[in-house]
Amino acid sequence: MRGTFQFVPPPVDSHTKASIDVTMSGIASTLHNIFFINNPDDKEVWEGTPPDSILPFLMRREKLGDILEWKKRNFNGKQALWGHQLTWDELAFLDQVKQRTDVPPWVLITDLDDKERTLANQVFTDIPLADDRYEAYANFKSRLRILLYVGILKSSGQILDIYRVCRDLNPLHFAWERGWQIGGGAEGMTRIRVSRTWAAAEMVAALVIIKVADVGIKKLGSAIADEALAYTPRREVLSIKIDPGAPYPKTIQSIEITPGNLATAPRGRLLFVRDANGRFFVSPRYTSDFPNLGNGQGGIAHPQILGGNVPVTGAGEIVIQNGKITVITNQSGHFKPTTLQAMDAVVEMWKQGFKFECKPGTVGMVGYKVFNGRLVR
Repeated sequence: MRGTFQFVPPPVDSHTKASIDVTMSGIASTLHNIFFINNPDDKEVWEGTPPDSILPFLMRREKLGDILEWKKRNFNGKQALWGHQLTWDELAFLDQVKQRTDVPPWVLITDLDDKERTLANQVFTDIPLADDRYEAYANFKSRLRILLYVGILKSSGQILDIYRVCRDLNPLHFAWERGWQIGGGAEGMTRIRVSRTWAAAEMVAALVIIKVADVGIKKLGSAIADEALAYTPRREVLSIKIDPGAPYPKTIQSIEITPGNLATAPRGRLLFVRDANGRFFVSPRYTSDFPNLGNGQGGIAHPQILGGNVPVTGAGEIVIQNGKITVITNQSGHFKPTTLQAMDAVVEMWKQGFKFECKPGTVGMVGYKVFNGRLVR
């Protein structure tokens, strides 16, 4: 019956006169016109035989989740209800979405494997001939194929919306896409026609939002800086926590840094301290003037920057690049300054006019973060 089946369409009625486009949008529009009007009521439990075609129930559901829910209630495990001969609209739908032209788009008896043939014999026990049972199971599988295709059609719009959101989250992609739409009147990737005026309006709106956000961030950063400058930093003397009685002679490589000489300061990661008068001094981590101190390889300790007997009111590590402080921490094993003590030193740097350009991940002070190039709580 089914293995050599060749479909000859019957005369069409008023609901099937619309021609079926070969494009995906044409398929969706045509199916809506054909199957959405004057369809039987969708009942969850049918009395007797269900309606012939599965398409009316699928096409009136707009979301993939609704289709899957309908499949769960009315299709799964109910092969016997959907084994009858395919209707004209089902065959026409499969013919439109087929991927190959050399084989029929519906399931044939020859497509069934041994497991499916055994299942067909178990499900369609009221059908006397084996070939008829296999054909009924093939009809069920064809409708399952229709259900899959309709689900893809319905979900394509949702997938497209997700793509658009992800695309527009990237500022560069947003700008490129709106420029393309303004110039060509269509989306760059999907080629869907859009309004050039609306695309231009979205571009202008985005630029306004960016400008407003930039002004707001700068004002907030300035307010934070003003608050810091209004604060009077303390100069609490730090005590040496490691070997307080050991000799710590001053290194000859210690230099004072000021806002005016940062451009000529040493490169690399440096040790820094603040003295009792609020002046800042730095030194390389390693030097050759004390080869027998520290780790035996010329390692410098924070007390050596000023000398062990000179009071220190701040200590840590610092990186200076292009006349700006790009990294600052309160890492000092000898003085172990608290976060507040370290921030007192940083605020004093601000008040003196030192320039900061810190990035996220370059601040080693617990409880503080980078905002607009500044250290904030």
